[in-house]
Amino acid sequence: MEELKNKDKNGISSKRKIGKITYELIIISKQNNPSLVQPN
Repeated sequence: MEELKNKDKNGISSKRKIGKITYELIIISKQNNPSLVQPN
């Protein structure tokens, strides 16, 4: 049981890291291309 818990924790933390990175990339791309944010 302990091993599974540790593996799950690592999986969740890595998923959060990936989410944070993609979120930051979206913000950066919006800053670079404001036309993408505004509806056409």
